[in-house]
Amino acid sequence: VRVSMACCLNMCGAVHCSDIAMLGYHRKPPIIDHEYISKLCEIPLAIAACP
Repeated sequence: VRVSMACCLNMCGAVHCSDIAMLGYHRKPPIIDHEYISKLCEIPLAIAACP
């Protein structure tokens, strides 16, 4: 059984080819702390791929 989680309708989590899929829906765009993100060594995929 394959379970996937996606944070947007672009199906970044491959929810279209899973047995069980969960889709998160943002009512408002998530607030990004740019100072914290700039200190990370790489940008997380959810922030890089989802608008």
